[in-house]
Amino acid sequence: TVMFDDKTREIAEQIVFNAGHLQTMIDGILRFSQLESGKFTYHREEFQLAELADYIDALILQQQQFSNARFSLDIPERFLKLYTDKLSVQHIVVNLLMNAIKFCKEGDITIRMVRSETDLLIEARDTGIGISEEHIGKIFDAFYQVSHGNRRKYGGAGLGLSIVKKLTEELNGNIVVESKVNEGSRFEVRLPDVIREKL
Repeated sequence: TVMFDDKTREIAEQIVFNAGHLQTMIDGILRFSQLESGKFTYHREEFQLAELADYIDALILQQQQFSNARFSLDIPERFLKLYTDKLSVQHIVVNLLMNAIKFCKEGDITIRMVRSETDLLIEARDTGIGISEEHIGKIFDAFYQVSHGNRRKYGGAGLGLSIVKKLTEELNGNIVVESKVNEGSRFEVRLPDVIREKL
């Protein structure tokens, strides 16, 4: 049995994390390209919110290894039945989560998914660096990043929020954002008419 010292294990974990992060960036660029060219195909299906919740639970568990933030996932009704494009909803939630992680190194990050009649509300809140008024109108633009005085300081391709906006619009939804510098941000996506009756 090969024993690894702490430093070797830490380097190995960073390699795994960075490989995963690179894959996420590549997936994001490919998805953005498909959305821009009209080649992204939607597949509406019936599924339980629990399937999406389990995926986000696993992602949070993985991300907790590399973040000092405190995570919470708030889903009051895990057995809600949805009818929509599952992959698109998953990408919306994942990109909102990864955006929060990027700009909230040590605060609180909350993902909430709740029904509002037949609509699904997806909320991402964080207590990170926040967004100034001058930037808030541009954050959904492709490749745009809030620099806060240090260009590309926060990494990534700058596509996460533009993908969220495009996917939300494709599903006939809307997104709103509220933010204060040094206090944090709140994103809310509303996807209309996607809730079916509970099983």
